[in-house]
Amino acid sequence: MMWSIFSAKKQHVLTLVLAATLGFFTASAMSKPLEVHFSPNWSPLNMDDEAGKLIGINIDFAELISQKAGHQIKLINNPLWVDVLDNFENGRVDMTLGASNESEEWSEIALFSKPYASFPVAVATQTHRPFVSDFSYLQGKKIAVGINYNAYHILQEQYPNFHFVEVDTTYEGLELLAAGEVYAVADILPVLTQRLIDYGYTNLKIGGVSEHVSELRVMINKNRPDILADVNEAIDRITPKEQSKILAKWLNVHVPDDKVNPWLVYGLSTTAFVLLVTGAMLIRLKRKHARLSHAYIRDKLTETYTREYAEEELYKQQTLFSRTQQDCSVVLLDIDRFKQVNDNFGHAVGDKVLIQFAQVISKRLRGSDVLARWGGEEFMLILPNTGIGGAEKLMLKLKDSIKHTQFTGVKRVSFTAGIAAFDGTTLVSDIVKKADVALYHGKNNGRNQIVIDGTIQPEQTLSVNAA
Repeated sequence: MMWSIFSAKKQHVLTLVLAATLGFFTASAMSKPLEVHFSPNWSPLNMDDEAGKLIGINIDFAELISQKAGHQIKLINNPLWVDVLDNFENGRVDMTLGASNESEEWSEIALFSKPYASFPVAVATQTHRPFVSDFSYLQGKKIAVGINYNAYHILQEQYPNFHFVEVDTTYEGLELLAAGEVYAVADILPVLTQRLIDYGYTNLKIGGVSEHVSELRVMINKNRPDILADVNEAIDRITPKEQSKILAKWLNVHVPDDKVNPWLVYGLSTTAFVLLVTGAMLIRLKRKHARLSHAYIRDKLTETYTREYAEEELYKQQTLFSRTQQDCSVVLLDIDRFKQVNDNFGHAVGDKVLIQFAQVISKRLRGSDVLARWGGEEFMLILPNTGIGGAEKLMLKLKDSIKHTQFTGVKRVSFTAGIAAFDGTTLVSDIVKKADVALYHGKNNGRNQIVIDGTIQPEQTLSVNAA
């Protein structure tokens, strides 16, 4: 009997100890900050600053939602998005932001909240490509997209027969696009726009915006349904002012602290607001692109085209010739004894000669002709739909115009030219070499000459004299 009473008391004490212990661990678990994982390769949604701190749209929403839900969070930086997904599969993460539930695979490993923001899916293309108003136009073309990104799942579902090129990051896709290895890169609109601004691609643009929208949600550990309820309630309590302030902060639109964004007040959806503020980013991109484009296309001194632009034009003409057999001649011109101008009269006079020389040549050209500064005092002419005979006639006219021009600081200027033309076996490098060999053949045989692919056409030599 005494043993029974003792045992009962002992069991009661043990029960109290276990309950207290369980309560301690439960309280500890509840007070432990939730681990929120991000990849910093999705600017302006997720990125890191110079100190490696995570910043961006999703990070601000994570802090706002956790504050309203009454949970502490700890931000964890993962190198890539696939690393975040791996951590989800292995149960090492409580939640992340920015995912959508478009993928059945994701739904198997996580729970998803209500959307807290939405953005349209867009594509970037090279600047010479037509605007993509209907995404079905991209059928059969290579489209780079981040593996397991929102845009990846949305486009796969809508266009299962598209040729997708999987990349780890959107930047990697843009590098492929800039090199001409893919036709387009897909992601949500603000991400693509921000990337083009950040990296200053001069040959890329926003090439189309789809009707498909990526709804951003909180992705939560499958074993934490308690978090899901708290998060959904917190999202419901986010005010239009709070939402628009975060979007405006990272999409570079000013919203006064004492005002709700007027576009939301007047009934525009979040998506419409995002399109509006992303439009501001596109304006910035267009202006930056215009500045970079001008520097890339136009020579700073002479305002002729640059060598880089001329090289691109040569490849275009080669492609056109291979398809249509349309004539195209290439001419290299070099101002005779230009070094003497710089040595005798200074570089300021030399610069004026270069500018005036380019202006005289330009006045004789058609709109389709390309005059580029190839290097120093050497220029290149690309003459579409012009054979050797037509190029020679133009050179004779240009030589006469230069001969009768009074140049600033010097009396007379002459030039030597080498002419070559595309044929069925000619590569771009070959045609430039032919024109170059012809040019130096003329310079080594007295200058002031027009040389057609190795055949010298001698004329009277004129030297540069002091004014």
